[in-house]
Amino acid sequence: PLSEVRIKDYTGEWVTFEYKDYRHGGSKVLHTLKTIDFIGRLIRHIPSHYFNVIRHFGILASRVKKQYKEITDRVLESPPEVDEAPN
Repeated sequence: PLSEVRIKDYTGEWVTFEYKDYRHGGSKVLHTLKTIDFIGRLIRHIPSHYFNVIRHFGILASRVKKQYKEITDRVLESPPEVDEAPN
């Protein structure tokens, strides 16, 4: 997501923003674009009206969260099994 904090400069014609470049170890990079190009890139990230955004998947999915929570609660409540090693 792009927050206002990441926009470093706006001159009316140009927008300078900061992002993490994961190709180079996550270093922060400043990038300058024409305003119209910046808006074009920003609009690409807006989902269409009927597009369902998946916020949680896997064990955090609403469908299975309750089942996994019950299992993890049972596991965490039981004492750990300890194998007695022969002396």
